[in-house]
Amino acid sequence: MKLLTLGSVSFVTSDEIGDAVVRLSVALSNCQQVDAVEIPFIDDEGRSRRAVVTIGGLTAPTSADHLLSGTGPRDPELLREIERRTAALHPRGDVPLTAEELPQGWTLDEAW
Repeated sequence: MKLLTLGSVSFVTSDEIGDAVVRLSVALSNCQQVDAVEIPFIDDEGRSRRAVVTIGGLTAPTSADHLLSGTGPRDPELLREIERRTAALHPRGDVPLTAEELPQGWTLDEAW
């Protein structure tokens, strides 16, 4: 199981969900976006619960192995949705210009 930490709040969840949420958060941050994601977790009394948290931007969760044994809460449909959302993100920002994007009359050598 994983301990997923967002700021001062931590959730015990499955390895797959914990790692997928971190990957989605990194992808959102790379795109300068934030989003809400639902996380299944085990509470202090061992009950399965769910929380909706905001990730991306400056909210960077961490995921670390947890001492509790077991697999944690499973939700294959949610896992697929998180992975789909991650794959759909494309970072924006500084990227090299192509020859077609250079101002008229410039060459790639002059651009560098």
